[in-house]
Order: sequence, then C-alpha cells, then structure tokens
Amino acid sequence: MTDILLLLGVALCAISLPLAVIALVQTQPPRGAAIVFVLGIIVMFAGAWMDQRPFGLESFKQSWERVVGGGDAADSPISTPAPAADPAVTAPATGTTTGTTTGTSTGTPSGQ
Repeated sequence: MTDILLLLGVALCAISLPLAVIALVQTQPPRGAAIVFVLGIIVMFAGAWMDQRPFGLESFKQSWERVVGGGDAADSPISTPAPAADPAVTAPATGTTTGTTTGTSTGTPSGQ
C-alpha cells in the first residue's frame, strides 16, 4: 500500500506540471494544477509516513521495482527480519567460558 501511495503522489505531482502549463497558456490561474500538486505531496508524505524505509529517492526506486516488477512486500529488506544468531555458532572457541561465576549469592551474608 505504501508503494502505491508513494508512486501515486509522484504521478499527481508530475500531472500537475502539464496542467499548470495548459492553464498559463490559456491565461488562466493554475488553481487546478496547484490543487493536484498539493494533493500529490500529501499522498507522497502519507505513504512515506506509513513506510518503514527512510524517505528518499531510493524508496521511490524500490517502490517502482516492487509495483512494476511484481515483487512482494515480503521481498523488502525492511519487512523481513534478520535471522537470529545461534549462540553456539557465535561463541568464541577459546576454551574458556564467559558469564560464569565462581560463587553463589543468596543475598544474605555468609555465616548466618
């Protein structure tokens, strides 16, 4: 949904340019073009607000690739969680254990 909103906002802003030129050629104020342009910006920012990616040109490129290329939102690197690290694989192989204590603490002084 965010991809469609981003691309729709860009399309509305792009459509506002010819509307402005046509209105100026007809010597009329470009009110319709201004309304379409503002609406395009609002839709773009609404899509960017709903998206987890940082807002920039790269997000538009990725949205275009997913919408036109038929990619799924699950293909997005933002929406897929990173694989959990296995502690057995990431533990150092030095022969020493980390995080162990030599004594026990019960919260009471010894001898009581």
